[in-house]
Amino acid sequence: MAETRRRGISLLTKLTIGILIPLVISFGVIGFIYIRQTEEIKSIATEEGARTLNDLGEKMIRQKALDIAKQIEIFIKSHPHFTKGEFYNSPALKAIAVQKVGVGKSGYTSVHDNKGISRFNKNPKVVGRDLLLLAEKLPEFRSIIETSLKGRARGYYDWKDADGVRRRKYRFCAPIEGTDLVVAATTSIDEFSKPAKQIEHRIINKVERTRIHFLIVMGVSLIVVILVTSIYSRTVVKPITYLTDVADRISLGDLDTRIEINSSDEVGMLADSLERMQESLKAAIERLRKKHSSE
Repeated sequence: MAETRRRGISLLTKLTIGILIPLVISFGVIGFIYIRQTEEIKSIATEEGARTLNDLGEKMIRQKALDIAKQIEIFIKSHPHFTKGEFYNSPALKAIAVQKVGVGKSGYTSVHDNKGISRFNKNPKVVGRDLLLLAEKLPEFRSIIETSLKGRARGYYDWKDADGVRRRKYRFCAPIEGTDLVVAATTSIDEFSKPAKQIEHRIINKVERTRIHFLIVMGVSLIVVILVTSIYSRTVVKPITYLTDVADRISLGDLDTRIEINSSDEVGMLADSLERMQESLKAAIERLRKKHSSE
């Protein structure tokens, strides 16, 4: 009697796993690459946008300082009879020296001399005071002021505004030719980088929405693939299971069972082989009967 084979993993399971594993791995790789690429795009877009707007902001502040320095130079040359006291008390000169920078609230221009004494400032309490003393606890600001006493200077520094909020600012200092005065233009970084922040938020939101849509499409596609694979695998395995059942019945002596397979592939060839085996067994049994009958 033939020994019964131990049952292992079914052909349906093997076929399903064999199809699904490569597909799932492919989906995973595609998803990983997509997410990685969108992160890089988001990072590049936001960083480059902020850097570009910061550069434009710096150029705007620099140009503002240079323009006012030129205006004050022209004003001084057009008033040769003014004493220093008259210059410092001139409303017209103050209107030129203290101007708004950019579209924000913190940007403004001021003037100090080559000893660091403030001469024109939007804050009256600062006028006449030594900026180097005011900057004792602000090393970055002090460094910019010290450099400006010898020529052009620029840089970033932290400053607590009147509202008590500490902000990061950029300052450019331009000496006024033929005088001991220096024009300084300054504003908070967040004022000229605010558009970059808005763009950054839009990019992040767009990337996140796109990522969610991508994951939804990936998930739906994976579900569809699993369903199609399951149906396809069952379609392939079903006739083989049927032929196995037919073979079992034939082995138990049911030689009249019909083999109903309409296929021209390998399964059809297997069905033809079973039919030939069935006919051969019928013929062999018939010969044995005739032999027994003649004895």
